[in-house]
Amino acid sequence: MIEKFILYPNYPNPFNPSTTIAYDLPVAGKVKIVIYDVLDREVQSLLDEFQAAGHYTLRWDGRNNQDNMVAAGIYIVRCTDGDKYREQKMLL
Repeated sequence: MIEKFILYPNYPNPFNPSTTIAYDLPVAGKVKIVIYDVLDREVQSLLDEFQAAGHYTLRWDGRNNQDNMVAAGIYIVRCTDGDKYREQKMLL
C-alpha cells in the first residue's frame, strides 16, 4: 500500500537520450507531469490525467512539445497531484 506522494529521482541521471520518471500516488487524483528548463519555461508536458492510486513510471525522450530534441543541460521534472507537487533536477 502506497502511503505518500513521492517523485523518485529519474534514472539514469545524467541521461542520453531518454530517462525514466517514477512516482507514487497514495490516493486517486488528477496528475500533471511537466518538464521545465532552468528558467521555468515549459519544455514538455508528459501527462495530464486522472490516475488511480499506485506506482507509475513513464519515459522522457529529451523532446519538447514541438517534438524537437532539446539542448543538453539541466531540466526540472514537476509532478503535481492536486495542490501538492514534487520536483527533481535532471541532467541531459
